[in-house]
Amino acid sequence: MHLFNSEKRLDIWQLRAKGLERQLDNKEWARVLYHIAKRRAYQSNRKAEESGNTDKKKVLSAIKTNQEKMEQGGYQTIGEMIYSETKHPSSVG
Repeated sequence: MHLFNSEKRLDIWQLRAKGLERQLDNKEWARVLYHIAKRRAYQSNRKAEESGNTDKKKVLSAIKTNQEKMEQGGYQTIGEMIYSETKHPSSVG
């Protein structure tokens, strides 16, 4: 069976949240890791603070807002927060 073609496939955001409650099987875990890897983009906060770039300041502000939102909501991961606060169409990855 192909990793991304499954009739019982859960929405990837839902799957990421469910992984906090139960052990994922190998295919589910692979989907979650693939999803995270595709969206991986990180810049050091220290470097952004040193720069006068307004885009970097916006990113830092958004990161701070997300951190506060996660703390207030008691979320364990960003994936859980996104799943809980928004509706996502089922997507590959």
